[in-house]
Amino acid sequence: MKEKTLFGMYKIACGKAGRLTRAPSWPMIHAMNLNPGQTAGKGVGRKVSARAPESTPKSDATKEMIIVAARKVFAKHPYHKASIRMIASEGGFHFSLINHYFTKSELFGAVASQVSEELLMYFSSWLKGLLDMSPEEGFSLFLDRALDHFFKHPDVLLILMKNAGEAGSKETSPAFDHFSRYVFTGGDILMKELRMEKSVENIVVWLYGVLNLFINFVGAASYHCQVLKMDPNGIEFRKWIKRCLMFLFTPTLKDLFQVRSSSS
Repeated sequence: MKEKTLFGMYKIACGKAGRLTRAPSWPMIHAMNLNPGQTAGKGVGRKVSARAPESTPKSDATKEMIIVAARKVFAKHPYHKASIRMIASEGGFHFSLINHYFTKSELFGAVASQVSEELLMYFSSWLKGLLDMSPEEGFSLFLDRALDHFFKHPDVLLILMKNAGEAGSKETSPAFDHFSRYVFTGGDILMKELRMEKSVENIVVWLYGVLNLFINFVGAASYHCQVLKMDPNGIEFRKWIKRCLMFLFTPTLKDLFQVRSSSS
């Protein structure tokens, strides 16, 4: 049976085009190592820790406390510079508590899993009500919703920006499978909302481009605002991001809507 997800369709499309012989971008190269229907991070280079006790309300609360602290540290430091002691200091507990539940690699994977699940939940909500709008109106509202979220919760994009260069290591590779799966699952959601089943590669390119500019603009806001002479937390910079994304991606989005119209 052929795969019906965007991830599966993309692999089939790329395989037919002979493009898998070329080096794909970092989210794609990790996503392609997953089996169809497999949950990212399970059975993909991930070793199950023998130290962690069985799940209980208390242990679950403790692990969540550790993950919260780790998110803050990984948003400030790349993986190779972040340490278990730094995370423990951020959370206000002894580092041995982390070692009881996680290795450093497992903790980064837990952060990636949580962040990816949150992104998918919010991504779905950002698409609500857009189907009956014009491409330009719908994309404008989508960007407003996404920018609202990312300016209030920039840690997701900061984690990606700080750690993208770490994706090739054995320690972090399983964690980046979560982010890879987000791109393709998000594309699945977009396909269903826009009903463009025959435009697999273009949807991947479009969504991947939007996501990467979000990561770059918000994740490296201080640098961009030095160049633009703006406040990284100000409304002027937010408007600039939206104007830039609208300019770059609205024309191609209109083309995707034409594909939907011609195939419906």
